[in-house]
Amino acid sequence: MEKYITLAGAWKAEIPELGHKEVILPGTLDENHIGFPDQPDLAGRLTRKYTYTGEVSFRRTMKLPETLGGRWFLEAERARILRLKINGAEVTAFRPGSLSTPWFFEVTAFAGQEVEICLVSDNRY
Repeated sequence: MEKYITLAGAWKAEIPELGHKEVILPGTLDENHIGFPDQPDLAGRLTRKYTYTGEVSFRRTMKLPETLGGRWFLEAERARILRLKINGAEVTAFRPGSLSTPWFFEVTAFAGQEVEICLVSDNRY
């Protein structure tokens, strides 16, 4: 039997050039009105209202449930480059993803603990 815990909701974003912001995930920085306004002279092209290129850290504190003999994985989608840190320690991707495939990180070692989750996303090419 598969069980999921959603991480949707309020997160704190750290953006090097813009400071700390609260964001709602899932969602883009553009949907959260974060970034630099796009140029109005790009008429005729599909553009976003706000654009940011670079690394952004998303943080949230939560208690991970016990495993009850199973394993826990964090799954994240639509990230070009993604790193996970739990309580400041880097967690190696169990299955690296891409912009079109999900990322998986095993977090079983942290089961039953109050943890700070930090997803570091980099959208540069």
